[in-house]
Amino acid sequence: MPVNWYGTVSEITKLKKDELRLDNLFVIDNYTNEYTLFLKHSYIIRQVRKLASKLPFSDNKEIKILDIGCHQGNLVFDIAKRHKEIFGMTKVKIQGIDIDDTFISFCIDRKEYFKSKYENCNFLKKDFIQWITEEKYSLIICSEVIEHIPEPKPFLDKIYSLLMDGGYLIMTTPPKRSSVFTSLISLAKATFFKRGNDSKKKLELDVDLSQSGEKGYGHISVKTDSEWKKILKQVGFRIEKTLPGAGLLHSSYAIACRPFLFACIVMIDAINLFLKIRNLSWDVLYVAQKHKE
Repeated sequence: MPVNWYGTVSEITKLKKDELRLDNLFVIDNYTNEYTLFLKHSYIIRQVRKLASKLPFSDNKEIKILDIGCHQGNLVFDIAKRHKEIFGMTKVKIQGIDIDDTFISFCIDRKEYFKSKYENCNFLKKDFIQWITEEKYSLIICSEVIEHIPEPKPFLDKIYSLLMDGGYLIMTTPPKRSSVFTSLISLAKATFFKRGNDSKKKLELDVDLSQSGEKGYGHISVKTDSEWKKILKQVGFRIEKTLPGAGLLHSSYAIACRPFLFACIVMIDAINLFLKIRNLSWDVLYVAQKHKE
């Protein structure tokens, strides 16, 4: 199976040439996965750009950003590489944290290999809830992490405590959908994804457009939009925006085998950039601010 990686082509070429920890690369097995990750990434970066002028500074006039569950570090690397474009001449430091040693090892290797590009970012292998730090951050990103946490409120309490006064949280998570919505999606799946002996058709179960999250994907805490808003407010956040955080599609080999259907989904995503209908998005994106004291 070919290894794909959503870094730049020049970087992955150099990594392959030097055989640098290719075992740590996350394998992407179809183009719908790459499309899904790109879209989620772009939604978050768009909000980072909009918040750039609002973020508080540390005592030494730095903007400090934390990405919780940074995975392969793609958001961290993208912000680090383009920090002047996003934040101007303001000094920026970005910290990625993840519980997975494989991902953090890869992030560290990539940073070391391209030192001149990524001098302003660091990575840490830690369980966030057990992590002890005195740092305060201007912005914390928590993308597709909170649904994996058994007790989300203490997790969000800790995020709140690590933000500077007036700092921001960008959080994305797949919400629990209404029974009417999931019924419509189930009908669509029954129409387009019929079982058969073909190995490709057998993979129809890898698409869960219901977005309910009750089964699969390791989702433990799946809540409605109103439930997440209630928890964020209980923690102390002021919710500034609630937006679509991704496209309609979660990566699917079954849809990759149906290019016309994939093209239709891309068109829906393009239209929804303007309509901003949250039920047409796999994730909901929350922008929330810590109250200024």
